[in-house]
Order: sequence, then C-alpha cells, then structure tokens
Amino acid sequence: VGLTGADAEAAARDWSLLGGFYGQCMDEAAVETAGMAPLEPVLTAIAKADKKDLGATLGMLQAQGLDGLWSVGVFGDLKDPDTNMAYLEQAGLGLPDRDYYLKDDEGSVALQVAYRAYIAQLLEMSGIDAAQAKKDADDIYAFEKALAQLSLPRDELRDPEKVYNPITIAELDK
Repeated sequence: VGLTGADAEAAARDWSLLGGFYGQCMDEAAVETAGMAPLEPVLTAIAKADKKDLGATLGMLQAQGLDGLWSVGVFGDLKDPDTNMAYLEQAGLGLPDRDYYLKDDEGSVALQVAYRAYIAQLLEMSGIDAAQAKKDADDIYAFEKALAQLSLPRDELRDPEKVYNPITIAELDK
C-alpha cells in the first residue's frame, strides 16, 4: 500500500497478528477441545457471588471487557472536548434495545420466546440440565426485562442533555 521502512514493518506485524487472531477464532477443533475451561474462572466467580459481592463481580467482568449492568469508557467531555471524562452507560441487555423486551405485538413476543430458548440453550451447553436451564433462562429474561423498564428509550439516549450528568467520584461512591 505504499508504506516503507518502519511503517511497512509495523503494518506487516499488525497483519500477522490479525491473521493469527483470525486463525485462532476459526479453529473450531481447538475451541471444542478447550470447551468451557477458558470460561470456568469467570463462571465460578459469578456462581459464588452474592449481593454483597455484586460490585466486585461486576468490576471483575468489566476488567475482562465484559459489560455488566453498565459499560465504562473514556471520551471527551461533551461540554469541554479538551477534557477526558469517564462515562458510565446503561448496559446489561442481551437484546439490542429496551423495546425488544417491552413491546407485546406478535413479532416481539415471538422474538422474546426465541431469546429465552436461546438463553436456555447456552445454559445447557455450559452443563446445566434442561429443566434448570429453562428456569434460569426465564429468571435471566425477567431480570433483563426489569432492566429494560429502567433503561432510557433510544430517543432519550440520543439527547445529549439527557445523558450528560457529570458527578464526582465521591458522589458516585454514595
């Protein structure tokens, strides 16, 4: 692409890393061999957590790049772009938008049923028996629906004044 010297070497390294990453993702045999082992520490921490451990457990998930009830990012302050600010944003929904949980038309209900079945299937794949997986899937869906009811609708998320609520770390601690 016309790169020379150090730029060409850096690009070659990047492409090599990208190729290796892609190859690992596509290696289904290795994925099947590894099974659930890579997820065991995370699943164990979640299984052992109780209400008092919620903050620490969510922090552990966030540190591993997994959003829990919120996502965290650093961006320019909406009212002072020269200043970076940590942002907490609503998260925790498995479906793309709160409306998927709240609408009750025929298509939405069919999607909700399919989503609960998908959650149950994932739980079964993790080793949970079918009856327990269905119960857990229903509980997970109910929790996500409750979060959806508390989430801002899409039009409000696009309104900078609605989502700009700066607070200090001390205020966040309360």
